[in-house]
Amino acid sequence: VVFGAKRWLIWDHERFRSNVTRQRMFALEHDDAGILSSPEWIRKLYPHPERTYEIRHHGHDCIQREGEMMFVPPQWMHMVVNIGDTVSVISE
Repeated sequence: VVFGAKRWLIWDHERFRSNVTRQRMFALEHDDAGILSSPEWIRKLYPHPERTYEIRHHGHDCIQREGEMMFVPPQWMHMVVNIGDTVSVISE
């Protein structure tokens, strides 16, 4: 991050790779098949105890600040939300 900050949620894809039901439950609301933006997902779905447990015990919820770098392991799922005005450089 050059300026500002980002919130990252990352988790190991291996926990979901062969379990479509778990993956769908984690990503979507039970009564809505719609896709949410990252900020909406964090506000509406992340507080659910199963999702919070999954991230906190099998992933990471962290803030990347100015001058810091983030490494996301290959094939790990991730979600990123800018916190205010943010400028960053990304390479994949």
